[in-house]
Amino acid sequence: MFFLAGCIVLILPFTAKFGSSATEKFWVTFLVMFVYGPINGIMQGSVFGLASILPFEYVGGVMLG
Repeated sequence: MFFLAGCIVLILPFTAKFGSSATEKFWVTFLVMFVYGPINGIMQGSVFGLASILPFEYVGGVMLG
């Protein structure tokens, strides 16, 4: 899952080059973001779940980023 999310993040800036018209470019970027949203939610939930095992100070650090 981390690999997939990393690939999408690396591909995202280049999605605006796909498509010939502005409408196609918009939809390609929209579809990539549509896939990235749930992956981001799963990853964020996993990080918070792993941090919940640790003491409160570490959970606070994860929340602050």
